[in-house]
Amino acid sequence: MLFRPRIHESIAFSGMFSAGISLHLFWIVNLLAQRLPFVAELLMFSDAGYIFGLYLVGFFTFVIAFVLLLTLLRGRDLSDHREHAFWFFLVSVVIYLVMTFPSIFLSTIIA
Repeated sequence: MLFRPRIHESIAFSGMFSAGISLHLFWIVNLLAQRLPFVAELLMFSDAGYIFGLYLVGFFTFVIAFVLLLTLLRGRDLSDHREHAFWFFLVSVVIYLVMTFPSIFLSTIIA
């Protein structure tokens, strides 16, 4: 049988939590790349800008977090943590949308 009738709980938890972590790191690195030129230069892989490097950071963050969480939580009962993982992912999506909105980059930092 190619597909199982349901997804194992540790896989679903690891996927949602890893996606939330990578979204947080994505907007933080994006904000740093907008503010600090040397961060943008570190992410520069082509003439297109730093966006490809930004997506690579997000992708590798997801993969590393997913594999680490999956190995740590394999076979455990995570029924008490389902709601926490869902809300973490949902809040991460909202924060990502707000923090990647263009008006955030136009604001100034008061020091």
